[in-house]
Parts: sequence; structure tokens; C-alpha cells
Amino acid sequence: MHHLNAAAYFAAVPARMRRRKQIRFPLLGSVDFQWHDNLGICHSGEGQSRDISEHGVFVETCACPPLGAVTKAEIQIKRSHNAATTNPIALEGRVIRVERRDKDVTTCTGFAMRTLETFFNDIDGRLDGAKRN
Repeated sequence: MHHLNAAAYFAAVPARMRRRKQIRFPLLGSVDFQWHDNLGICHSGEGQSRDISEHGVFVETCACPPLGAVTKAEIQIKRSHNAATTNPIALEGRVIRVERRDKDVTTCTGFAMRTLETFFNDIDGRLDGAKRN
């Protein structure tokens, strides 16, 4: 995991992706997520967060939930660059966009999720509260 400074972020992220109402932070961490299909079968995947905002997260992965799926995710954020311990952020939201590689409908590169609810843990690992969006 690494953190980008603001100059590197603006150089790396296309202008169309910076035209957001919420500030997106280039916060990278490992992500575990799950969703249920129309038959109620639970699916899961893992990936890496690309960025996060007050109202959503983008996850880079090869195992994307379908558009519109209610998805639960947990992002593990390291406390510092060399830290062994992490602080989890638990999210529940709806998939609002699935990105595909070169118009290949079978291969996804990631998905955007608009959060419905977010839980943070404090430094001692206790649940610090929930934010409803």
C-alpha cells in the first residue's frame, strides 16, 4: 500500500474523474467484498481500493459484482507506511459502475460503489460509529 501526494494524484487521474462533487482521496488498501445474486447465492471477491470519498469507493478487481448489486466491503488501511497493523473501514453500498478492459464484456477491471453506510474503528479497534449516506 502507498499514499499519493496531491500533485501525483492530479497528474495520474484524468480530468473527467476529478469532476466530482465529493473529494476523492487516493487511499490504497486491500478490500474484501461480498454480494448476493438474484438466487440469494453469496459471492465474494478481493481487490484494492483506488480511491475513496465520503460517498463511495472504487475497487480494482477481476471479480466485479453486477451493476446495481448491494455489496458489503471491508477496506484494510495501514496506520502508517511501514505499519503491520491496519484499521478497517466497513462499507455497505450499491454498485453504480463496472469498468471493463478495452470494451471486453467478460473482463472487468473494477467497480464503483456508492456507500449506503460506513463503519470506522477507532485506534483501539472499537466501533467508532456509523455514517449513513
